[in-house]
Amino acid sequence: RKDELPSYNKVFLSEVEFELERISPEISGAVEKAYANHLQQLLSEGQLAASSTLMRTAILNIFRMKRESGNLPSVRVGCAINAAIWWDKSRKFKKNDFHDVGHAQAAIPYCDYFFTEKNIKNIVTAGHVGLAEAYNCETISNPGDALSALKGLTQNQ
Repeated sequence: RKDELPSYNKVFLSEVEFELERISPEISGAVEKAYANHLQQLLSEGQLAASSTLMRTAILNIFRMKRESGNLPSVRVGCAINAAIWWDKSRKFKKNDFHDVGHAQAAIPYCDYFFTEKNIKNIVTAGHVGLAEAYNCETISNPGDALSALKGLTQNQ
């Protein structure tokens, strides 16, 4: 229930934990490949499961200690926006939010500009979310401002 939610940071870490569980097969694949390629060693199913769990725990702890520092940007961006949406008691998660989060994950860490709607801009630029400070990407929701930004890009070429 939203009225019982803890701090934003706890909700964010819960989102990170959920995301790491969701991408667990990819983490397992990376662990398996690392052992096979670098150590020329194949892991048993039990060893692979244990190693993957350790890797997910290590990644989660990196986020807990706020040491991800630009690593795993799509995890950070997606989890930060999802946490902000869940944490905001006055806002409901909408079906279109899935698309907005995906667009933000693709743009914010890698682009100079991210054009979106106002409510996502407000989340991305909120101080407690920390995405504006973490990435050098200007988030714009006003169509006129977006056009000016694009014109500025073409004039600088």
